[in-house]
Amino acid sequence: DINHQTAAAQALQFGYNNDYLTIIPNPNNPKRGVLVCNHEYVNENIMFSEKDWAADKGELRRVAMAAQGLSVVELKRKAVGS
Repeated sequence: DINHQTAAAQALQFGYNNDYLTIIPNPNNPKRGVLVCNHEYVNENIMFSEKDWAADKGELRRVAMAAQGLSVVELKRKAVGS
């Protein structure tokens, strides 16, 4: 929500600008793997309103920092081939 960005809210959200996504299978268990997604950078012109960007750069920078990095999710399926 462009009008309600906070660092705390962004910390609970999936990151921004996903440019890499892979699933790494577990070689010891075909029912498990890890999904890895890179969140490389943010585009402030799309993520924030001009009014907010002009008013509070400190908080918005914390939001932007929380939107970057990696998401790592463990995957588990009930059966192979599903």
